[in-house]
Amino acid sequence: MYKLLVVDDESESRNLLCSYFPWNDLGFEIVDQLENGKLALEYILNTPVNVILCDIKMPFLDGIGLAKEIFNRKLKIKVIFLSAYKDFEYAHSALVYGVSDYIVKPSKYNEIFEVFSSLKKKLGQRMFT
Repeated sequence: MYKLLVVDDESESRNLLCSYFPWNDLGFEIVDQLENGKLALEYILNTPVNVILCDIKMPFLDGIGLAKEIFNRKLKIKVIFLSAYKDFEYAHSALVYGVSDYIVKPSKYNEIFEVFSSLKKKLGQRMFT
């Protein structure tokens, strides 16, 4: 099971995402839900996580800032953005900081399923290289 951290400042979005989608069936275990990037950074520095699914616009430390911290610290954590923003600058920053994927809200079940199925394959391959 890969450890998944969900980070979004909207509690309703976090709760819905965590309870709506069958993460365990895809091989992911939600280890926690947090409301901003600052709390997420503190969490990942003390607790092993494989993947972070996070919003971009959040207080204290946004998703781009969190991805930058992960990138600069060379942490082996995959980041997937889930955001209502379709802005090119966000997408560009995501690429610069090695974000694995960018899902636009409102997301569809099939899109989340495909993104995480593909990610699981990549994570599995990384274990054997």
